Amino acid sequence: MNRKILVVDDEQGIRAALGQLLEYEGYEVRTVSNAADGISEYQKWKPNLVFMDVKMAGMDGLEVLHKLRHLVETTPIVVISGHADITTAVEATRLGAFDFIEKPLERERVIAVLPISNTCVVTSGDYERFFIRDGHRYHHILDPDTGEPAARSRSVSILAKSTTVTDGLSTGVFILGGDEGMALIEKLPDVEGVIVTAENRVLVSSGLKGRLVQLKAPSE
Repeated sequence: MNRKILVVDDEQGIRAALGQLLEYEGYEVRTVSNAADGISEYQKWKPNLVFMDVKMAGMDGLEVLHKLRHLVETTPIVVISGHADITTAVEATRLGAFDFIEKPLERERVIAVLPISNTCVVTSGDYERFFIRDGHRYHHILDPDTGEPAARSRSVSILAKSTTVTDGLSTGVFILGGDEGMALIEKLPDVEGVIVTAENRVLVSSGLKGRLVQLKAPSE
């Protein structure tokens, strides 16, 4: 089986996280930090798949994509970007990208890596859109008991076989909060979860312990 993957990204944190995840799944991975080295490594190593950042100093990923397409037509090249927009995605596809994936714009927001396959994942959180007024954090997930924004969690990720289950549970567990929410997860068959509480504790369900790689502690 062909299992050689090249990662081209100028952010060390992204290279490390993606490389670690892919190696955990049994792939042989090489990482480089710039476009020129990406082209050179591709020609020497002949990987079976390439993950490439779209915004890099000197030569960006779209230029590399254009150059590589003249060298080979069959190797899938997945463009990854924290600066994604429709125009860039369309241009990447036109140049022959196999897929276009968004990554977090701020790598400091990535706190953990979890290798998964053949499962559904949904995350509910208050971190994308919120504001703080008079010391109170306002966001879109409401506690039905109070009518106020739920205040016991920062983020909840649920893994299960059904998207319907993961979607509903992620919101429900977010409202319940850390200890009560994790107790519910542990009672349900074929369900796993990660909870970041309002106090920034990271709670991991029993089935994910040893699989989740925490890169840093959560923060504001």
